[in-house]
Order: sequence, then C-alpha cells, then structure tokens
Amino acid sequence: MKTWTFYFHKGAGKDESFKRRFISWLIKKTTHGDVSHAELQREDGLCFSADGYKNIVDWRDIQFKNPDRWIAIRMPPVSDEEDANKVARAAKLKGHKYDTWGAIFSSSRWHRNIEDPNKNYCSEACAIVYGALPAQVPPIDLLEWCMVNKGMIVPVLPRKAIA
Repeated sequence: MKTWTFYFHKGAGKDESFKRRFISWLIKKTTHGDVSHAELQREDGLCFSADGYKNIVDWRDIQFKNPDRWIAIRMPPVSDEEDANKVARAAKLKGHKYDTWGAIFSSSRWHRNIEDPNKNYCSEACAIVYGALPAQVPPIDLLEWCMVNKGMIVPVLPRKAIA
C-alpha cells in the first residue's frame, strides 16, 4: 500500500515577488477559494504539479520552507497497482506546458471553451494523476474533494532536498 498527499498553497507571502503575490491573489479571487496552488506528493517525497513560473508540468522536489503557507491532506493508502497507475498518468502529462488561462478561469463556464489538451494547471494535473475527479477543477474544489473522500489533514514540515 502506498500513500499520496495533496498540498495546497494558501498564497504567496510578502517576501515573495509582486508577480507571485499577484498571480496567487488572482487565482484565489477568480476561483473563490483560500488556496491558489496544488501539489500531489508520492510516498518518496517527490511532488507532481504544473509550475506556472517554469511553464512545465513535472515532478519536483519541494522542501516546504514556509509550512504555514501550506495545507497537507494525506489520502487513504492505495494498492501498488493503483500507485503504478498514478505514476503512469503522471508520465503522460510530464512535459506539458502550464495553462495560465485554465488556472485563472478554472471555476468558470468559459474554461471549457479554452481548454488546451497539451497544457495543464496545477489542480488539473493533480486531479488527473490521482484519477478521482473531473480534470477541470480549481484548487479549492480539489481540497474540498479530498476532505469529503477521507483525506486527513497532516502537519506540513520543512524537509531536506531528496538526494
């Protein structure tokens, strides 16, 4: 059995760039939520998501240096087969570009009209990999889905980079 954990970012802090703070604010405002970003972490510590600043969907190592800016929700354990399916879904998305407009309009009706199959935003990529939701979901809706589906809030702890 393997565990997967969703991480939701509450927003950029004053120590971050104006651009990061503005984009975080804009996503929270347009999606009517308290979170602006989602990551999906597998048991080995690597996270999968769409990175708007690097314009790519990929695995990455996040140290969570500001744990107070994150909410972590550990999902119930999955079988080794389902774990492999999640990794396979991630492989299909890896290398896609970031979908800026999708992130901004993810909770609107317009979003379906601008969906690009070769681009993903954070919560969309996480939902596809986890395989449990309609793909086009804003971060706040994904967080709520996790709680309804037996996710458990766990502490966010800063950690060292994966060697």
